[in-house]
Amino acid sequence: MENKKRNYKIIAISAAVTLLIFFASLFYLYRDYLVKPFLEMEGTIPAASTILMRAAILGAMSYYLLRKWFKQEVIYTSDAYFLFGTMFGIFAYAKLFDLFWNLIFIGKSFSEEFLLILLKIRYFIIIINALPILYLALESTLTLANLYKKKELDRKQFNSIKLRIIIVYTIIISIYIIIVPTYAMLSYSLPFITMIIFLCIAIMFFFMYKNKRLSQANGLLIGLAFVFFIISNAFRPILSWSLMTYGVMLAEIIDTGINFLMFIGFITKPPYAKSKIK
Repeated sequence: MENKKRNYKIIAISAAVTLLIFFASLFYLYRDYLVKPFLEMEGTIPAASTILMRAAILGAMSYYLLRKWFKQEVIYTSDAYFLFGTMFGIFAYAKLFDLFWNLIFIGKSFSEEFLLILLKIRYFIIIINALPILYLALESTLTLANLYKKKELDRKQFNSIKLRIIIVYTIIISIYIIIVPTYAMLSYSLPFITMIIFLCIAIMFFFMYKNKRLSQANGLLIGLAFVFFIISNAFRPILSWSLMTYGVMLAEIIDTGINFLMFIGFITKPPYAKSKIK
């Protein structure tokens, strides 16, 4: 088990360092274009600082959860600590890409075709970011479904169903992202699709909380966080367009609070779990 932990630590550290080098290189290569918004538009500095602050907070959340995962005697990649830690970690790097995207967009130095490519990459990151939480939600939901079946699924069937759902979800959304021809169509349609998925995940966590099937985390708080996240994302384009850089800053502050609620929901056990301990 110690060898397994050491290998996972090497993978985690290598991935983190590689991504940092990648983004450092990306920002360096496009530095002339990224500086332009700071010189021409008021509010760019506080907006960029807010995005970096959120990335740092998400990184700290990821580190905390993965550290707790590594401290366990036995570790599994299906464990909630690992899944949530991975989700927050991916999210942290996604915010670095968001910073790059916002500066490129505000600078208006590139064609719509290039912006479309960046937007497609941005949504691919969103899809990847949703996979760990989708896996956890499916794990708990399918466990609950077994209670109502006359014949219980074995672990192999169980994993097969989860894998199929995740693969189908990933393939369908990925194909849609690839074939969408215009920037406007992608920016307006895909958020609607992803919000439906996040709503399903929220319902799953509410369902688990109601049926007392998730004792490691507070499904109610996590479900509420996803609902707030959906509402925030629905109003984010309007907010960002109407107030530009200050709107981006306000949206990032709101979303940071939502991420913190999700984090609290994970590290806080639900009332029914506490009563069982007593």
